[in-house]
Order: sequence, then C-alpha cells, then structure tokens
Amino acid sequence: MSNLTYISPSFIVASLKTSVSFYIEKLGFEIRYIGQMETFFLRNVSAGTLRLASIPN
Repeated sequence: MSNLTYISPSFIVASLKTSVSFYIEKLGFEIRYIGQMETFFLRNVSAGTLRLASIPN
C-alpha cells in the first residue's frame, strides 16, 4: 500500500480578489504563480499548494 505524500486542491471561486486576499492575509499563503485567465497558484509551507481559478461567465 502506498502512502499519500502530496495533495494540491483546486477551487473555482466567484471572486479571485477576495479569495486570494483571504488565503494570503488569514492563512499565510503566498502567490507562487499567476497564470492566464485569472488562475492563481498559492503556497503555504505548512499547508501545501492550492489553485484558485475563476471561470468567466
């Protein structure tokens, strides 16, 4: 049986500005990459990496 050593969740959010601010200011994440079409990859040393994306209407 293998052990899970890494997870990188992705979240689709209504407001990237609000969501990114929350993860940075409240949870201590930092921006690691800003992609095309408003995609942000955030990283926290103790919590790992996550992706926030906004889908255009």
